[in-house]
Amino acid sequence: MNSGVVHEETPSVQAARSRVRRRVRKSTNVRDRHKKFWTYGLLTVSAVLMVNALIGEKGYLANLQAQREFKAASNALVQIEAENAALEAKIKRLRQDPQALEDFAREKLGLVKPDETLIILRDRPTDRN
Repeated sequence: MNSGVVHEETPSVQAARSRVRRRVRKSTNVRDRHKKFWTYGLLTVSAVLMVNALIGEKGYLANLQAQREFKAASNALVQIEAENAALEAKIKRLRQDPQALEDFAREKLGLVKPDETLIILRDRPTDRN
């Protein structure tokens, strides 16, 4: 159906075609290099972020250490509170019970009543020759 007639384009069609930008494709080799560059770059950044999350200043290992220290401090606090309660009970007993005060004075201070005699027994070291 080609009758051999050559159609000449009008100036408006020629102007439209000249305005159309043609995309120039880069060679596949250049694209592959760019793709590898970005892939390795993202992998490197991801690895650095993961290492920082694991061992950084506020990382996973630091968090585990802080939890261990918190548990140890909590246990020490419970022990100190129990000791404090026992001492408060002892103070209350010494203030209210004269017999407890007398027993404490005899045991810790070595006091005796005027008509008593204090006898101190010490073990002698045994010679085994």
